[in-house]
Amino acid sequence: RIAFAISVFHAFSHGWVCQCIYHPWKCSGFGLSDGEGCERFWHSISQLIAYLRV
Repeated sequence: RIAFAISVFHAFSHGWVCQCIYHPWKCSGFGLSDGEGCERFWHSISQLIAYLRV
């Protein structure tokens, strides 16, 4: 079964109803994830992207 959630920052910019339904801490199976892990990864490798482009 697939569960959907949005990142904490995105949920914060929406109304409280959206936060209550799609916040990762309120959805089952997400643990204490804030949904921003992939953004942190892309930021950490952002300096390499210029070298990797052909």
